[in-house]
Amino acid sequence: MKQIGILFACIVCIFVIQGLARSIWSLWEKQDVLIAKQEELARVKKEYAELKEQEKRINNPRFVEEEIRNKLFLVKPNEKLVILPTDVLEVKTEVKTEKKVEKPAYQQWLALFMQGKL
Repeated sequence: MKQIGILFACIVCIFVIQGLARSIWSLWEKQDVLIAKQEELARVKKEYAELKEQEKRINNPRFVEEEIRNKLFLVKPNEKLVILPTDVLEVKTEVKTEKKVEKPAYQQWLALFMQGKL
């Protein structure tokens, strides 16, 4: 009878240990999900802060005025609008700089005298 009691206690302990192991495994997996959600929350908070900053900039009357002037080509009274062709506005990146190699002074004098004789 004693052996049946010990066997029954061992079986109960095995089920309890199995339940605890599953519980620990489940918590471990949920920890990964929690970390991912925390990272997503930080990203969303950063995006929210950027949008708030953009909203503050857009609600500024100066920004509104600049947009009206730049995109709608509107001017204030007594102002004149000047529209330049696009080719004038392009900045030429290729600047030709030719270095003139100067000859020594004696060669320049020699070249000058030789030109005079010919």
